[in-house]
Amino acid sequence: MVVILGAGITGASTAYYLAQNGVVDITVMDAIGPATCSKAAAFLSESWGDGSKREKLHRAAFPLHLDLARDLGLHSFCEIPAYHKVDIFQAQDLEQTIPWHQLDQEQKQLYQKPGRHALVDPEELVTSLIKEATSKGARLETNSVARIMAQSLVLDDGTMRNLEDEEPVVVAMGPWTSRLEDWLQIPMPIDGVLSTSIVWDHLQLLGEEPSALFCEEDLYGYHLEIFQRYDKSLYISGLGNSKSIKASVFRGPDRPIPGKEVPSRPDAALRSLDKSHLLVATSELSSPDLVRACIRPMSPDGMPIVGNIGNSNIFVASGGGQWGITWGPLLGQLVANMICGKALPLSPLSL
Repeated sequence: MVVILGAGITGASTAYYLAQNGVVDITVMDAIGPATCSKAAAFLSESWGDGSKREKLHRAAFPLHLDLARDLGLHSFCEIPAYHKVDIFQAQDLEQTIPWHQLDQEQKQLYQKPGRHALVDPEELVTSLIKEATSKGARLETNSVARIMAQSLVLDDGTMRNLEDEEPVVVAMGPWTSRLEDWLQIPMPIDGVLSTSIVWDHLQLLGEEPSALFCEEDLYGYHLEIFQRYDKSLYISGLGNSKSIKASVFRGPDRPIPGKEVPSRPDAALRSLDKSHLLVATSELSSPDLVRACIRPMSPDGMPIVGNIGNSNIFVASGGGQWGITWGPLLGQLVANMICGKALPLSPLSL
């Protein structure tokens, strides 16, 4: 049996690729169930990391999303144009700035980022991965682990789950993966970054087709990221002053709840939009339908931590940060291939 701790994008992907490789005895455990990453924007990019140490990750991960969209029949997946508007706050007369949705296609192409990009609903993606894995025999349990021991898992309710010799355990718990530091006495420096977003259920400000618009940092410290999604909703992140949560918090007894820790950033972000004249005057906008936050697991260098811990049966996959959805299937495939003894799409990156 393989035990996977965490039913977010990485844990779900691990279960999916294990099942694709013929492994049917899989248990996925999560404290609150699948799609824990449902608050993410889920912007995917093949070329965003070009010229950096992340280039190989993006280049290997994006084709997997194309395959998953096809094989899982995802309704929300769509390739999109992505734009980077670098001169919004450099205009001499902001009052004369043309709102983005009023630009014609030729004008917009001046700001288009090269390469292939996409959006996907992270909840649909994760639940579809889990559904496919369970259809092949995997099991999903709503439970959480208090400790990993040599031959057993101690659950939060005090019960113990015995492990067979060399039975693989995959730890893909986002920032809670830092608990391995206490469980196994190994360094696992994964902090959390609380990223706030605002959503309108039905608001088309970038045009009728799905697209993404990234703005440079303004005088208020915002670097707005605006996503027009397939279902006509509008998602805005990059609201500035994201709260950092140290690994020691996730190693403690209390579980941080993003909904209770949303910074007071949305009103300020709307003022930033108003000042930029990027879209429309905020007086013309209704209040957002959703204000929420997700917790991004961040390693010190922004690279994921993935691989086998020494020669043990414990595998770890976390630290995707803002690219967690993009990289999640790749990390899951890496771990699944390690367990199955198959060739790796990339070498383990850090451990």
